[in-house]
Amino acid sequence: MIVYRVEHSITGDGPYKDPEMITRKIHGWEDKNHPSPYHDGIYSFAGMRFGFVTLEKTLEWFSSLQAYLQVRGFQISVYVTNVVKLSKSGKQCAFEYDDALLVGVVDWSTL
Repeated sequence: MIVYRVEHSITGDGPYKDPEMITRKIHGWEDKNHPSPYHDGIYSFAGMRFGFVTLEKTLEWFSSLQAYLQVRGFQISVYVTNVVKLSKSGKQCAFEYDDALLVGVVDWSTL
């Protein structure tokens, strides 16, 4: 299965590890359009990372933050993986990062 993940181009950390992003989340960014994994039906995700099953869902989730993410060094990585947990909403998924194969990066300028 193909998974799209927004992550830092050097560290591989997702945007929720970024201090400014955490501040946004604490101040109400988690809502019906951005549910936490738990509120979206993904209850067990130890050792997993989060992403999306389509590029469209990725862009929808981060639509208001695209410029911010790009300037901060984040990219949209494309992985192939066999182990994926899908959320109830179908917006996000969790996947076995250690077993995933990076197959590409989406160029922000083409979006």
